[in-house]
Amino acid sequence: MASRVAALRTALTSAATAAECVPALAGLIEIAGELRGGGGGAEQARPILDEVLAYLRAAGGMPPANAVLLYFEAEACLLRDAKTEPVSDLDNAIECLRRLRAMLTVDSDERAEADARLASAMLLRVGRPGHDQADREEAGTLLAGLLDRTAPDDPARRQIVR
Repeated sequence: MASRVAALRTALTSAATAAECVPALAGLIEIAGELRGGGGGAEQARPILDEVLAYLRAAGGMPPANAVLLYFEAEACLLRDAKTEPVSDLDNAIECLRRLRAMLTVDSDERAEADARLASAMLLRVGRPGHDQADREEAGTLLAGLLDRTAPDDPARRQIVR
């Protein structure tokens, strides 16, 4: 895994455009997710996520991959989820997903995915101290919208409500 991380870091530093950095960022986020979920724990994933987030924040607003970069920032924040002050990673992820959602066509699959990720993040925040009732209501609205666009006999419907 260390050699994969090194190769992705090299690819990231040699990328000349935002579009060229996408595969390396995706790979680093994937590795961080594997580390977090596979026994490596948050401690091993954190330095990779810190690096990804530092890169994304430095590259903020770079076309043409702005939507992709927002999605990556949200995913990295959700994986890292450090409760740093004054704004937590979860709050940052929600903000990125809201911005991403606004960029996407209402009936697109990408918008549905952003809605699902945003609803999930908001429900996670509802379970934390100091949450806002508006989060619960917005998550409910997003989930209802996802159910409305899914056929009653579609197996994906079960994924929405689980």
